[in-house]
Order: sequence, then structure tokens, then C-alpha cells
Amino acid sequence: FGSPMLRHRLKSLTPELLLNLRRYWSDWVSLAQMTPEHAPAERLASVASGDLAKAFSIVPDAEWRDLHARIAPWFPDIDPSGGSVTLSERRALYTLTCWFAPRRLLEVGTFIGASTTHLAAALERIGREAGLDCRLTTVDIADVNQPDWARRWGATRTPQAILEALGLSHFVEFVTAPSLGFLEGSGDRFDLVFIDGNHRAATVYREIAAVLRRLEDGGIVVLHDV
Repeated sequence: FGSPMLRHRLKSLTPELLLNLRRYWSDWVSLAQMTPEHAPAERLASVASGDLAKAFSIVPDAEWRDLHARIAPWFPDIDPSGGSVTLSERRALYTLTCWFAPRRLLEVGTFIGASTTHLAAALERIGREAGLDCRLTTVDIADVNQPDWARRWGATRTPQAILEALGLSHFVEFVTAPSLGFLEGSGDRFDLVFIDGNHRAATVYREIAAVLRRLEDGGIVVLHDV
């Protein structure tokens, strides 16, 4: 099985269910072999289901339609690669961020910038309504602002170019680095963190632990593809 072409061919012929079972088994084995990490979960905010119900009603439908009309031309509603957030997930991210009003926000996994743009739009709203100086740091192992990266995934422009066109670039700092390297080397603290990077269980386990060590008291962690 040394040939990449042969491995790709075998993978294409293997039923998706078997591929998923193999991945799940591999993830659980890797988790079982890991040394437990310190994760100060007491820093997390206590959020009741009633609070979430209020959170998801904070953005009027008319406001969302206007925002979607502003951003939608830059992104497909559902990314064919399966790597981006869907339209409903973009609305959820925007709404939750508006509700929790974080000053310092971290995104793990920029990809084509769909979630990044909606998070930045939420920070624009928070700054306008509450007068807060908010910032988003978005981290990806790839240099997402290389034109070849955008074209590879069918995006119209790079995340930086899209934010500039929408007048949102001043809210966002791009970092090209492995998520764990950034989290372990950064001294920054964050009020809200969105984890949507490497989805292997062992990596996400370490990311959650590292994020909790960088979280402000009463902070929020949001995960995609759980």
C-alpha cells in the first residue's frame, strides 16, 4: 500500500460507513493512550437552556436577512467540500456572539473565512451598540490568504480580501500556525473561543484543554462538528 495513487483508489472503493468506523476506532485508541491534561473547566460560564433560547432570539429576522444579503455573494450557502459552516451555522455563530458580546474572540480553523466573516460582523454590531473595542484572532495551519488556497476550495477571494471589501478587516488578526502551538505559546486570554480546526479526537481533546487555560473567567467555548 505504498503508492499514494493505490491508497486513494482503495479509499474511493471503500464504503463510507467502514471509513467512519475505522476513524472512530482510531480516535478512541489514540484518546485511551493519552495522558490526561489539566483543563480548568471552572472558568466556563454557566449557561442555562433558557439563556440559549433568549440568545437565539436576539437577532431579528430582518437584521439577519440584511446581513445575509451583504455577505452571501462571497460564499456558497453550503460548501461542497464539506469543510465550511452551513448557512444555519453561520446564523447561530453570529447570534451567539452578539448575545455573549465577547471583547476577545478566538477562532481555531479559518478555512475559507465564512465563520470568520460572520464572527467579525457580530463584533461590528457589538461595537456599534455597546461601544466595546472587540477583536477576533483566527488561527489556521494553512496560509488562508494565499490566492491559491481560496481557488482550491472554490472561494471567490481570500478571507482577508472579503473582510476588507465588507469593511470588517480591522476586527480580525490572522495567524498561520498549528492551533496547539499558538495556544501554548500565546499569553492572550479570550472571552469566547470557536473550535473548528483539526477534527481528530486527540487533537480536539488537547485543544479544549489548552483553550480552557486561555479562557477568561465566565468564558464560552463553541465547537463545530461535535
